[in-house]
Amino acid sequence: MKRAVIAGGAVVALGAATAAGFLIAGGTGEGASADTEVDGGDGGAALAGLSFTPITRQDLVRNEELDGTTGYGDASPLVLVLEGTLTKLPTAGDEISAGDVIAEVNGQPVIAADGAVPLWRELSGGVEDGPDVLQVEQMLATLGYAAEHDVTVDDDWTSATTAAVKAFQEDHGQDDDGVIDLGEIVFIDGTVRVADVGGVVGQASSDAEIEVTSVTPIVSIDLDADDAGLLEAGDAVTVELSDGTEVPATVTDVGEATTDEQGTTTIPVEVSIDDPAVAEALSTGTPVDVLVGVTEAEGVLTVPVEALLAVADGGYALELKDATGTRLVGVDIGTFADGRVEVSGTTEELAEGAEVVIPS
Repeated sequence: MKRAVIAGGAVVALGAATAAGFLIAGGTGEGASADTEVDGGDGGAALAGLSFTPITRQDLVRNEELDGTTGYGDASPLVLVLEGTLTKLPTAGDEISAGDVIAEVNGQPVIAADGAVPLWRELSGGVEDGPDVLQVEQMLATLGYAAEHDVTVDDDWTSATTAAVKAFQEDHGQDDDGVIDLGEIVFIDGTVRVADVGGVVGQASSDAEIEVTSVTPIVSIDLDADDAGLLEAGDAVTVELSDGTEVPATVTDVGEATTDEQGTTTIPVEVSIDDPAVAEALSTGTPVDVLVGVTEAEGVLTVPVEALLAVADGGYALELKDATGTRLVGVDIGTFADGRVEVSGTTEELAEGAEVVIPS
């Protein structure tokens, strides 16, 4: 099909041009100097074989690509204070909840219980009220012993508490004396996952070196300090897996900046994949890309980059569909993002929904 020229210069399709820049003869970023009719006469014949796409009004968003690694977040030590020899240890990957056996010391099980306050004293009848007593009674309630023995769940140790503790100890293989010795119970803040065990059976309990993490798979990012404002907790992002699959995710935590020995300052960021099944299927330590949408322009008219034409002696144009065929309309260009470009001009035909040719 015959194509006209604009202002004496050849019309050139941008094709693979990108926001990073491109070489077009005479390109200046300014609109073409005149509108030119390309096809006339029978509109149907003139349009045969052409591909069109509508002009859209939208935000232009580019994706900032960040390096991420799958895992379970930072590990913290789970300390065994019951003195003796290790006779059983957990395995990396195990999950520990309230009522579970963490390890065995001198053949006696060390039991996990929910609570943020560590066990720091022996607990038994006559002990002063305290948050550790409350945590024990909460554990007894969760496991069904409080109701069975009429325990009032508060910070006061009563005879009912002693009876419930004895029943708990008997069922869990501990000495059923109603006394919780220091280290027989270890308080954990919710269910945890064993990340690593440094000790071995036969060593002292103080050498167990058990480290635990959250049970929720996450993607960890070390965000450069220069990008501190790029992410906030609650932001929606996209995680691109190694096979190219993109899955929705959410920023769950943005930590405090730290500086390493080389003087590099980074901010730890945790991202949670929205679909738990996808997250759990990923191996720990798998590298992934985290795509963060950055809005470059809001509510602008856009076309695919390949629809943009460059005029050899300067300026840009679009080939718009009209009643009789198509015609070239000069445009100004703005922001490039995600394969589209912002366009503007003075003609009323340059509007949302107008159709432009996609060069073949």
